[in-house]
Amino acid sequence: MAGFYRSKYKPTVPAAASVPRDSEYHYMLSTQFESCDARRAFPCFDEPNLKATFDFEIEIPEDQTALSNMPEKEVKKGNKSGTKIVSFDRTPVMSTYLLAWAFGDFEYIEDFTRRKYNGKNLPVRVYTTRGLKDQGKLALESAHQVVDYFSEIFRIEYPLPKVDLLAVHEFVCYLILV
Repeated sequence: MAGFYRSKYKPTVPAAASVPRDSEYHYMLSTQFESCDARRAFPCFDEPNLKATFDFEIEIPEDQTALSNMPEKEVKKGNKSGTKIVSFDRTPVMSTYLLAWAFGDFEYIEDFTRRKYNGKNLPVRVYTTRGLKDQGKLALESAHQVVDYFSEIFRIEYPLPKVDLLAVHEFVCYLILV
């Protein structure tokens, strides 16, 4: 899985009407750019040592959820009937392979870091396709502890205003941090 790709899954509950599907599977879309696959999705200088900020927006079906590295900035009516345009805050300076986005019929469970970052406890969410959020409980219990632990041990503040984990079907290496 590289670039911007789709993953298939067997639904456990009825999905949003706009979810791409065939007779057996539903589909979600997400990215995996490490280490130099961002070029598969958009024109860029796709080398890990070259860095930039990113202003990202995506037009998706209005009954689906879009995720990216940064929090949503704005949601407005899309150019086509039944769509919406989701804009996200500007990223910090980073390599192209760190940019991530996904969209699909997602739901989430949420907790917060115990440690404060820029004066606030960070929201930590585990996103799954509809009907599977309870399977994310262990990941949620661990995620805030991992962020706090590594921030302390390396003495580096977590640089983003949120932590989102997405369970991607057919991608068995790890959860995607967006």
